[in-house]
Amino acid sequence: KTDSIREQRAIAFFFFCYLANGMNFKDVGHLKFKNIQGNVLSYVREKTKRTKMNASEIKIYLHDDLKKIIAVWGNKEQKPDNYIFPLMPKYKSALHMDKTIVRYKRVSNKMLSKIGQELGFSVHLCLNLARHSYATKQKIDGTPIAFISDAMGHSSMAVTEHYLKSLPDENLKALNSKLLNFE
Repeated sequence: KTDSIREQRAIAFFFFCYLANGMNFKDVGHLKFKNIQGNVLSYVREKTKRTKMNASEIKIYLHDDLKKIIAVWGNKEQKPDNYIFPLMPKYKSALHMDKTIVRYKRVSNKMLSKIGQELGFSVHLCLNLARHSYATKQKIDGTPIAFISDAMGHSSMAVTEHYLKSLPDENLKALNSKLLNFE
């Protein structure tokens, strides 16, 4: 819990990124309400939409936690062409929009870092950690790497491997304890 609105917003953005298949923050900033159809949020990554001939659409199930973040931190006027989160200035150049997203990311990362230190985390808490954490959690849960790769919008499973951290020691113990179980 925090009284700072910037810290609260940073926490909300972290969990939005994590719960939305480890979405990159630049993509969060470019989401519009027309990307939502029922309980599905679909989008094409900003990084690949203009560079790939067949940029793939990423689909995310909008469960209640994501809907709550949108309800609290999203634009109140939910017209199809409105951005979901009020980060983007209207009628500005693409360069100005990108600088605005970078500024929000920088402030959010500063707030998250402070929170992580106060909580005694051994890792640097930042928005990019949400993306890595999503991939790692899926790996720990036994999700096939091909699915993780598709869910994150990666061009190949090799890119996804970069995001995957090694299994925690308790998972190694659980896996090895089953080696002689032939039932």
